[in-house]
Amino acid sequence: YNQIQEELKVNKSESIQQVAVYVNEGFLSIKEKRDYIVKEVSLQAIDEQIQTLQKLLKDETVKKQKKVEEKKKVEEQKKVEEQKKVEEQKKVEEQKKVEEKKKVEEQKKVEEQKKVEEQKQVETAKKLEQGTHEKATTTDHNEKSSE
Repeated sequence: YNQIQEELKVNKSESIQQVAVYVNEGFLSIKEKRDYIVKEVSLQAIDEQIQTLQKLLKDETVKKQKKVEEKKKVEEQKKVEEQKKVEEQKKVEEQKKVEEKKKVEEQKKVEEQKKVEEQKQVETAKKLEQGTHEKATTTDHNEKSSE
């Protein structure tokens, strides 16, 4: 291209001018193809970068999703453990109530038994007292009758 340009300065013939036109067109064609190839290479590099970024984005999304799922799992496990604790506490309280009720019933039975025993003792004492009183009265009557 440069050689033809130099030749045109010196020699202004028609044939050289035609050769210059062909060389110029060829040069422009080559330049356009080179620009196209540079653009293609740039686009290819951009595509590769996009793919890399998409992969990174996907990986990060998966990581975040795993973290969210793990967090949900941990929270669910905490809920289950808390529920178990509550149920266990309810069982313990229920057991305490049952034991307390048994104690109260046992105490009532003991008190009832004491009352029955006391009643028996009172009745026995009354019978003894009546018996003694009757003996004394009978003895008194016998003594009075003898006199």
